[in-house]
Amino acid sequence: MRWRGKHQSGLCGGLACLLSVGLLATSFSGCRTSWPPYKKPTTQRLTLQLATWGSATEIATLKPLLDAFEAKHPKIHVSLLHVPEYYYPKLHLLMAAKLAPDVMLMGSDMMPVYAEAGQLRNLAADISQQAREPFYPNVMAAFSWPRKPPEKASKQISASGGLYALPRDVSALAIFVNVDWFERAGVARPDEHTTWQDVLTFSPKLLKAAHTTPAYAISFNRTPPLYWLPFVWSWGGGGLASMNTASDLLEDPNACRGLQFYVDLVHKFHLAPSRQAAGNTPMTDRFLAGQLAMMINGHWAVPVLREKARFRWTITPFPQGPHGSRVGVDSAGYAVSAHTRHPKEALALARFLTSPEAMAAFSESGLIMPARKRLKRVNNAEGKHDTPSAIDKPFIEALETGMATQSGARWHRLSDALNQELEPVWESGVVACQRGK
Repeated sequence: MRWRGKHQSGLCGGLACLLSVGLLATSFSGCRTSWPPYKKPTTQRLTLQLATWGSATEIATLKPLLDAFEAKHPKIHVSLLHVPEYYYPKLHLLMAAKLAPDVMLMGSDMMPVYAEAGQLRNLAADISQQAREPFYPNVMAAFSWPRKPPEKASKQISASGGLYALPRDVSALAIFVNVDWFERAGVARPDEHTTWQDVLTFSPKLLKAAHTTPAYAISFNRTPPLYWLPFVWSWGGGGLASMNTASDLLEDPNACRGLQFYVDLVHKFHLAPSRQAAGNTPMTDRFLAGQLAMMINGHWAVPVLREKARFRWTITPFPQGPHGSRVGVDSAGYAVSAHTRHPKEALALARFLTSPEAMAAFSESGLIMPARKRLKRVNNAEGKHDTPSAIDKPFIEALETGMATQSGARWHRLSDALNQELEPVWESGVVACQRGK
């Protein structure tokens, strides 16, 4: 889900997040009223404001696209609002002040917060079923509201349902593999048939062939939940729609077993770094330093690895648990404000930014996995990694078995509660199920 590292700078954080999300009920209640008196522009060229998070690389890709859009629409000027940190708290305050951007990059996990509050335009009537078909169904489902039952979550929404953003990218987790390390250890690299039991079997051989100290077989992230939820789901635990409170997680025996296996990677099998060993060093940095043979991460890690990795690496699917390989599928896309004065033009901008032309530009660096099913890819391999098509394959396969984002309008409160409740688990390595075993 959009808790991932790719957009960590854009996520709610600390007091700012608590204040922002905690004020939803009060501040948004006034956002449904009319805007301040409109002043007629002095020229015929209207201005649309686009809000986005993103790195310098992402913004450098976006600006030429906006120039191209303006060239196609000479009567429209796009004002870019780049918010590299605390994106959602900033967005919330703008909405509360009735200054919402016309178009905004929106994560599918946060979309329900704003859709339920009446802040996003329902695009269902504007986007035909034919126009939706080029996109992955799971991604379209991620931007639907109200949420569908889990068994229908992977199907495209109907024209009568709610669609609150056009998807730009699709996100899932996979395993980044240090190919040189595996070959040195004489271990076959993982593939779509690899299970977590297989990982336990071959990991000791990897550690014996390590060239650095410290060395670990696999990465370990305690937050955000993005990183450990696939273990819950791959062991048969329920989806996010079944979690109403933090305690619901520990009341599901299958979820407990999956979470216990994850913490066992540290405390029982000693294959992943403990909190003390990990310190504040990001797992991507440890992978680049040759300290991790495998890393659980998303497509957003590709650009930095292409730039900095001094070893051969590739990407393989998330290993199978007792219930298969189940990772979360979510997206970032462009939403239109419910209060924009220019809904037609704002929709045109959202359409352009999710067009094949725009997605090809964003995906060239490896920054995103495009949300369109068939897109001509650029092969800019430099011999240090697999070609883009090979890199994308594990993520594409994850779309078939993954869990479409089904977070609710209060997911981030629940996420914070889960993080707090699991602190003792990370320290002790013991998952205390509250019901059954």
